[in-house]
Amino acid sequence: AACESSSMSLAEFENQEEASYVMQNLVEVYWIGVYDLNNEHKTYVWLSDNKTANIDYWYILPAYGENVCVFITWASGPAADTTSCDVEQSYICMSPREYCNIPGGDTVGEVVCV
Repeated sequence: AACESSSMSLAEFENQEEASYVMQNLVEVYWIGVYDLNNEHKTYVWLSDNKTANIDYWYILPAYGENVCVFITWASGPAADTTSCDVEQSYICMSPREYCNIPGGDTVGEVVCV
């Protein structure tokens, strides 16, 4: 909801390089736009279009319960874990590049453009 109120969405990554680029500077855990589609703890999909999230390059710990979402962090590399979507955590939003309209790495308010 917070991302949507700024005309953005939770972050989604097309490949490992893109994810690593964003994740290498993380200092805590952040929600991204991936969730457990059928509460079976097998199929994780992107929130925006329900397409399978090909995030095999992360080790995702098995989750238990319903309403499970994925969060990311950076330890010695990209890592992901799951917990209830109702847990309050920081999040990473994304938007089209033109939203920033400034060189990468600059900050607009609370938005960091990368």
